[in-house]
Amino acid sequence: MTATARIAADRLPSVTLVPAETIFQKDGRPVVYRLNGSKFDETSIEIVRRGREQAAVSDGVKPGDKLAVRRPEAELIRRKG
Repeated sequence: MTATARIAADRLPSVTLVPAETIFQKDGRPVVYRLNGSKFDETSIEIVRRGREQAAVSDGVKPGDKLAVRRPEAELIRRKG
């Protein structure tokens, strides 16, 4: 028999967990592409801790946000400006 287990080693208050594959680099800073209507908002984030599968983010996303797992085509990105 084999088993896989996850053990929580410490708690991080006021963070949102996001899949690591949703985080991209833009000009040396981490960003996510958050779905807003039919386009994606390019949003800077603040990473508290990052693992292989997930990252704890303290700023830039909130629970329930829909994030792109691949960088959207340029015409689908709404940049703040």
